[in-house]
Amino acid sequence: MSKRVTISDIAREAGVSKTTVSFYLNGNFAKMSESTKRKIEKVIDTYDYTPNASARALNKKRANLIGVIATELNQAFASQCFKGISDVADKYGYQIIAAYSHSDKESELRRIRDMINVVDGFIVEPTPGFEDAAKLIEEAGLPLVCLEEIPKGYDCYTVGGDNEEIIKEAVIKLKEEGYGHVIIVTSDPNEYQIRKLRYDCLRQCLQNVCSYDVAMIENDTSAVQLGETISKHIKEEEKNLIFALSPKALMTTYLAVHPRGSQEFDNIAVLGFDSNDWGENINLPVSTIRHQAYKEGEEACLSVVAAIEGIPFQKNKLLKYQLVWRDEKANLRKEREENYG
Repeated sequence: MSKRVTISDIAREAGVSKTTVSFYLNGNFAKMSESTKRKIEKVIDTYDYTPNASARALNKKRANLIGVIATELNQAFASQCFKGISDVADKYGYQIIAAYSHSDKESELRRIRDMINVVDGFIVEPTPGFEDAAKLIEEAGLPLVCLEEIPKGYDCYTVGGDNEEIIKEAVIKLKEEGYGHVIIVTSDPNEYQIRKLRYDCLRQCLQNVCSYDVAMIENDTSAVQLGETISKHIKEEEKNLIFALSPKALMTTYLAVHPRGSQEFDNIAVLGFDSNDWGENINLPVSTIRHQAYKEGEEACLSVVAAIEGIPFQKNKLLKYQLVWRDEKANLRKEREENYG
């Protein structure tokens, strides 16, 4: 064993889970047997395990503080999720320290380091490459609840939407509506686990239903560029639907096919994940998959509070999405006629 001992090492040597070791380090013994405590204590003593924040955790009193880190401040998803977290925290006597990573790995790591000696647990909307930050939290013996993403190599708690269920529901609906060709709009599926899950699931579900093409976009892809790409994938002989796999992809798609006086996109429907709820709020002619952001925040906070207090709870929580289907083609034609004649 290397000189730098981690929680994973302690758990392996003691024959228990990393969660149990975390509970031990934070003094949560309510559901822990005496034999389990003795095994963990023996391993800790053997390897003189006192990494920075863990030593603090063994001795400090609970601060009743939860660190919350989201990727972006200006997302409606983040604000609704934070409200759910805050409401539950208030109910159970906890306070929130919130920060935003701006989807930057180094920024995320700095904010976790700033909080790690202060808070009792974390709720994080992870960036790509979150593994270093997850390791830091793990070594501190603090509970971690991730929103949507699961850091590679870490067995943490997660709360997110049931993507497989809603994609299957959406494919059944588009089949019922007679769509024969789907254009999938997405950024790199390998960047986020949740995006890859959606991408793989959708392609699998479409295999025996209809044909499909993929329109890849980058962070700087303009609506005009996407519109040109979509045009190349349209099958005139089929009823076409564009399926956007993220809120950003959905917004860019809408702008790409927005009526500009041209009838080119009149017979193309648009469907996409809409965690920001803008599709509903401003009555856009698109069908959406609505994310329960507030509920996700509530469940994430309930999970981290339970972990802090040593209460058993469901490790991975999947929430239902809502499919909001609209007659977008008719609305799109109407909008074009009203605005452009």
